Amino acid sequence: MREELASKLEAVREAKQEFLRFANQSSEKLHKERNRLRVSLKRTNARLKKMRLQLKKKAERLAKLSKASTNKTRDEMQSQIAKLKEAVKAVQDEARTMRGELAKVRQDLGEARHHLFHALHIDKAIVKVGKAMDKKKASKKKASKKKASRKKAA
Repeated sequence: MREELASKLEAVREAKQEFLRFANQSSEKLHKERNRLRVSLKRTNARLKKMRLQLKKKAERLAKLSKASTNKTRDEMQSQIAKLKEAVKAVQDEARTMRGELAKVRQDLGEARHHLFHALHIDKAIVKVGKAMDKKKASKKKASKKKASRKKAA
């Protein structure tokens, strides 16, 4: 009987170690993925800002072109603006997609950290609950009645 209990206890310990290793690996991978996505999103936002600035400058330049300038110059400028608008739209879509992926990774990372936290502290929690249960059993005493003191008649 003792051998069976010892083997079962060893199996539980091995399973716990396996779970801890897997939870830690998952947490680290998700953390790296989150950081990669954050950097990528930061770069995309910087690129988007730069493109918007270019678009603004080209629009101002187009507005400054006098009517005396050739139609060819105006058409070139308008086509450049149109291409830049398409590029801005593509980058905005890319950034939106990255934000969605980042939100999913953050959620997964939170869950992985939650599981890892519980796995690391399950032994302490079991001991704590055991102590609390022992304390409750020990603290339950019957309340004794107070004796009323009588006044002596003088």
